[in-house]
Amino acid sequence: WDDFRAIFRGLLRLQYKFPVKNRTAKSNIVKTDLQILKLKKQIDEVTINLTSALTNLHIRMQELQDVMLLNLEQIESAKERTKEELKLYNQGRGDLTFVIQSRDNEQFAKLTYAINALTYHKLLIEYQAIVDHLYE
Repeated sequence: WDDFRAIFRGLLRLQYKFPVKNRTAKSNIVKTDLQILKLKKQIDEVTINLTSALTNLHIRMQELQDVMLLNLEQIESAKERTKEELKLYNQGRGDLTFVIQSRDNEQFAKLTYAINALTYHKLLIEYQAIVDHLYE
């Protein structure tokens, strides 16, 4: 009778342990699936954020290109103005102050263009970095 009890207890333990392990495994699978789903959602969110940042950078770069074209026109205009002021000065009909001011305006237009070009290149590098990160 004692042997029978020992065998019966062993069977009960075996039956009891197996479902517990099975439930734990199922629980771990569900937990892992939820974590995978969460990671996929996070990846989607990061992708959306990067795409948004890329779009904003692209728009800013296009606007800056237009500004830089305008800067080039301002440089040419300032050069022409300097030529005219120098011509008037050489004819004795202008003042040296206007020639100097005109040259200052020309240099300021060049400086503005250089600053905008630097900003454009910074945006371009940032744009390329985001594209690289997005397609990794």
